Amino acid sequence: MKKLMFYPIILVLLSLTNIAVAEESNLQTGLSFYESGEYKNALEPLLKAAKADNAGAQLLVGKMYESGQGVEQNFIPAAQWYFKAAEQKNIEALYRLGMMYYHGKGVVQHYEGAAKHLLQAAEQGYAKAQYQLGVMSYYNQGLVRNLEYVEQWLGKAAQQGFVDAQQTLRLMYRDKEGSQNYEQLIGWVKNTANAGNASAQVLLAILYYQGEGVKKDLKQAISWYEKAATQGNSIAQYSLGRMFYLGEGLDKEADQAKQWLLKAATQDIPDAQYLLGKLYLNSKPADLVQAYRWLSLAETWMDNDVAELKKQVKAQLSAEQLTEAEKLIKK
Repeated sequence: MKKLMFYPIILVLLSLTNIAVAEESNLQTGLSFYESGEYKNALEPLLKAAKADNAGAQLLVGKMYESGQGVEQNFIPAAQWYFKAAEQKNIEALYRLGMMYYHGKGVVQHYEGAAKHLLQAAEQGYAKAQYQLGVMSYYNQGLVRNLEYVEQWLGKAAQQGFVDAQQTLRLMYRDKEGSQNYEQLIGWVKNTANAGNASAQVLLAILYYQGEGVKKDLKQAISWYEKAATQGNSIAQYSLGRMFYLGEGLDKEADQAKQWLLKAATQDIPDAQYLLGKLYLNSKPADLVQAYRWLSLAETWMDNDVAELKKQVKAQLSAEQLTEAEKLIKK
């Protein structure tokens, strides 16, 4: 008879095992749909896993509500699911919940609440949270302004290759704030740039171009701009085009300038559109249609000098050329 007492325990263990298997199955099914972009199909199995207290599923459901993926965008349930996952110390959920408090999305804006959750994620090494803590301290948002604290957290993020943190430290050092430890900063930027990060390559190019923390070296600047430009970075493409246009650190070459400026201009960089317009205007013979096209696009974002130059070009266009240019602008 005593052996019968073990049966309920065995049944409970089997039941728990079945629940765990079902939870894992729902998570994997939902994750598969989620990663393939089939968000509507992902929602139901992920919700089941989330309700079974799976932190990973809770995070994903929160992200779906926050972004409106497979469900109507709603910040309130997004924050609620992040909170549940954050209670289990899910690092991304802690960061995202912190940012919800920071922006006041789905919760009442509360910088102290943001800092509390971001700190937990930052202490686990989450670079975005480390960067955000540094920014909040710098601007006295829920944290006392303390440049040593700012630099501490920005440095941790920068060391991990987080380019926004590297750029912020660069701006601090440029404005004579913080330790001015350019050698350490440049080491971090170089590591990130050498790993192929185009934004870091642009930042390193700027440092060499400006001579910030390093000896000014236009050849190095060009080299790093080229690496980023070939990856499609529009700022690098514009910068290279401008250097060819002005003959900075290399021979003045209109064709090379036009090639790079065109790539940047088609990515809506106004300065590139303006220089490209001037290139077409000053070419021999002048291409007034293309000049008018690019000056018109640049005018939206730039000052009256562009508008005046565009007006001068327009005065030289025939009715047929103006129609052609207007068609190109709408492309």
